[in-house]
Amino acid sequence: MLRLRLALVVFAIAILMYGPNASAVPAALAELAPSGKLRVGVVVAPTPSASFAIKDASGNLRGVAVTLGTELAKKLGVAVEFVPYPNSGELSEAVRGHACEVAFLPVDEERKKQVEFGPAYNLFESTLLVPSGSNIATLADANRAGVRVVGIAPIRPRSGAHSARSRRRS
Repeated sequence: MLRLRLALVVFAIAILMYGPNASAVPAALAELAPSGKLRVGVVVAPTPSASFAIKDASGNLRGVAVTLGTELAKKLGVAVEFVPYPNSGELSEAVRGHACEVAFLPVDEERKKQVEFGPAYNLFESTLLVPSGSNIATLADANRAGVRVVGIAPIRPRSGAHSARSRRRS
């Protein structure tokens, strides 16, 4: 949680230091906001995360992706429109099909084939859960011959959440 807050603070400071239109060049605007507004795709989920938004009691979207999308639109000097999706697969397809220009998604090899990713805005750490008293205390302990590790398919490990945009073919 502290890393997430720190990342948001650094992002906000950068926005404040360089002003709302410091890097908004016509080429970037033409690609990111061809309609004059920035369409940001977001996954709406029951609980928020670095990638997923929620709807509050008033029906407004809230979450990291919403904050980042709002600030990006401000920096570009355009309005923002949030386009909600029920899952990251549909959101990936929407970005690929140009139904939205920007999204904040976990990276995986399959998505990399469909959309372009910017730098990570949040890194996730993974760990193993073991029962108390287990002789597994490190990843090396779990990686020994004879040790079985169980996972749930089709969940894929996430090394980082990134902003994504469609690959445009000229």
